[in-house]
Amino acid sequence: MAVQIAAVRAGPELPAHLARQVWRGNALGHAARGSVPSGHAPLDAELPDGGWPRAALTELLGVRPGCGEMRLLAPALAGLTAHARSPRHAVLIAPPYTPYAPALAAAGIATDKLVWIDVQGADALWAAEQALRHDGVGAVLLWLPRVQAAALRRLQVLAQDGNAVAFLMRPATAAAQSSPAPLRLRFEPADVRDTALRGLHAVSNRTRLPETDAPVRTAAADGLERAGLRIEIVKRRGPAMAVPLWLRLPVRVAPSVHERFDASDVSGVSEVAEIDHGLDRGQLAAAAARSRTASAA
Repeated sequence: MAVQIAAVRAGPELPAHLARQVWRGNALGHAARGSVPSGHAPLDAELPDGGWPRAALTELLGVRPGCGEMRLLAPALAGLTAHARSPRHAVLIAPPYTPYAPALAAAGIATDKLVWIDVQGADALWAAEQALRHDGVGAVLLWLPRVQAAALRRLQVLAQDGNAVAFLMRPATAAAQSSPAPLRLRFEPADVRDTALRGLHAVSNRTRLPETDAPVRTAAADGLERAGLRIEIVKRRGPAMAVPLWLRLPVRVAPSVHERFDASDVSGVSEVAEIDHGLDRGQLAAAAARSRTASAA
């Protein structure tokens, strides 16, 4: 038997069209219909096929609603909605906060390609199913705190039959539950100065705000730029993730917010926390508060 196994291993490589369909458990798998780059190189290196999979359901499990999912997804959404030749629509269904168009536009997302559906419960699930069936939709984002197993399977099947990237936002506690989604990530806000992060696989996106924004750089913006996410890949087609991933996700403060600040004054930082929108309002407030503390020190 040992000789036979050795002979098989020494055999010729599979043709390219077959090799892509064969997954070895010690390697990252491939998405059946390709993927969309996440825009975060360290994360892409950990995702099967190097990005968010098309035609599959991806679960994002956050410790609380609006704690970073939009900033995590913004680069991919920007690439889909603002594509030069074939822009696609992105559908936001039941987000926890009202989407704030200036902040989304500042992240590079084409707001004329965004569709916001303000429904809850079974209506949200129905809307997601219809969006996944639509050829013109490039991304579907659904916030659904509670969902039954049968509904999860239906979402996965519909996503598999389409060509969009599909994201289901659920509480982090759902990580302990089984799911048909082939990719599941648990995430929580983290600060670069958090001592708990020192032992992690610390990587960072060094994206900076454009130089044209220099006149409006404030302590508030600096504090928001230090905000990051601690990410654990709970499930993927590949080996288990050895250590959590830490991403720095700079926040671009929307122009309408910039106008409220004086470059040398941080007294208006608290105003950032008062904007009730779907672009990670909770994380904005926390980062702004840290910035005020640091400035006072």
